Amino acid sequence: MQCSNNLKQLGLALHNYHTAHGSFPPSTHFDASAGSPDSATPHYANWVVMALPFLEQQNLYDAFDLALPISDAANRDARGTHLDVMLCPSDNGKRGQKFANANEGDNWARGNYGANASLGAYSTTWRPAAGPSASRWTSRWTRGVMGANVSQSIDDIRDGTTNTILLAELRVGVVSVDRRG
Repeated sequence: MQCSNNLKQLGLALHNYHTAHGSFPPSTHFDASAGSPDSATPHYANWVVMALPFLEQQNLYDAFDLALPISDAANRDARGTHLDVMLCPSDNGKRGQKFANANEGDNWARGNYGANASLGAYSTTWRPAAGPSASRWTSRWTRGVMGANVSQSIDDIRDGTTNTILLAELRVGVVSVDRRG
């Protein structure tokens, strides 16, 4: 029940974001000229950060310096803040363990919900069919509702929003370097 309620609250927040901005937020923002989102490219605000004001989390949103990558030390405390609405009680894995790696820093809070962002990984190294320059990734029909650096509006979803996945539940990573969640 709690997971369903969390998804409902996230969905409402994303719909309110859509009303204010004319589209859903991108899954993440990154500098496309620097390469693939899977590379060491710094990532900027993601869909969760962009939705914070619509989740009654304006103070947390204001704590981020959105001009800097989220991995920047100035954003360390804000990115480590757990949000109850992002945590599903049925995932009894390592959800209290924060994500950390050498390229992106430590203290990344985890969550159990992910955006419908593409058909597969963004990587251009192990999956050449995907990546920021591949046709499957750049096509608005295959990149998901909230792709990296781009997103859809409700009007773009031609088969109806009830037939389209906006968010999905996922398990958090089982070790600190596992980026799931």
